[in-house]
Amino acid sequence: MNIDLTLLTRKQVSDENVLTALRTYGTRTIVTDFCTLLGAYSAKDIFDESKKYCHYWLKDFGSKNSAWAIKDNGFEEEYYVDTDSNVIRPALQYSAIEPFASNETVDESGVVTFEYGEYPQTAVSKKYSNKLNRLYNRGKLKPTGKIYTIGIEYEGKRNKISRPKTIEEFEYEGKKYVRVIGKAFCDYGFLSDGRQVESGKEYWVAVEPIKWILDEETDLAVSEKAILSGIPFQKWNKSNNDFNKTDIKVFMDTYLSKDIIPSLSLYSNAPAESEYTDNNFLEESVEKPRKNFFGLFTRKKKRKIIPGLVRVQLSEIDKLSYELLKVPEGKKKEEFKERYQWIIDYYNNNYNIIADDKADLEDLQFREILDELTLEIDSYTKKPNENTQKRI
Repeated sequence: MNIDLTLLTRKQVSDENVLTALRTYGTRTIVTDFCTLLGAYSAKDIFDESKKYCHYWLKDFGSKNSAWAIKDNGFEEEYYVDTDSNVIRPALQYSAIEPFASNETVDESGVVTFEYGEYPQTAVSKKYSNKLNRLYNRGKLKPTGKIYTIGIEYEGKRNKISRPKTIEEFEYEGKKYVRVIGKAFCDYGFLSDGRQVESGKEYWVAVEPIKWILDEETDLAVSEKAILSGIPFQKWNKSNNDFNKTDIKVFMDTYLSKDIIPSLSLYSNAPAESEYTDNNFLEESVEKPRKNFFGLFTRKKKRKIIPGLVRVQLSEIDKLSYELLKVPEGKKKEEFKERYQWIIDYYNNNYNIIADDKADLEDLQFREILDELTLEIDSYTKKPNENTQKRI
């Protein structure tokens, strides 16, 4: 699924034409701790010091080598295009992601908010950060396999060589975190808990759902908070007046639009409904042999189903992805990966059915597939000789 992320325009934040939803929320936006740790400018709110406001880019070009942004006070101003202390506050068409939006609420003023995607946002406490650091240094944190791209590094003559700057996501006690090396912006880098950012120091940031504000009149949703900093609008003296060709838009299309998809996604790579029309999987009896979906169930098989576990939960699929990481590289792992991908795709295409309270035949068959793959992976990773030797 391709998500077309964009930025707000000057017209959409101007006094005369401001989006209806922003009339309530205002044009200022709070900066996440993650942005601040990456070098974003952030200013304390005089009434609530836990809120830090920032400068976020707009879609419009300014005079030569400049582009427009909204300042921490809510007013617009031009900034040099290579400024890296401004932040990205993405916007998208709500109708494009509506089936995957969650926790939709309507406030007293009638503004709709919802959650979609996830991204690193809030720094954990100093004490908990020290704990995660100890676990990380001992190799005790489990990688989820997800990598975030947080910038582009340039090197070589005239900075012609570029490579993505990335960080890894880890899981601990059911939650996801990333490790960040702090980069302070002068004396303006304060976290939401009041700590001042120290350059070069390690911080841990929790991955959290992204909250969006919906403008129903235009079908446009904008993130409640700015989510990423360190991305210039475009290079200095770049001959370009097309927003779609700017560095910031290319970065959003290439990296950010994919990075906000959760590490175990129900809607990335979602198969079209037509892909399942030739499958009689849901119509077959439990007594009949099933079709060969990536090598699944080519023979009759009856399995004992544990009462109360017919309904499949996302956490089980998530856990299976971690077990798959233990399998050594080879043909067997490729087979497991194909079967696991089918499980994600099937869940993706039928989650509204599987989430139903009824433990019907569809749930029963899907439960069997998930259980069998789980048992096979568990058995394979625990074989004493041939598989463990391959890892050495």
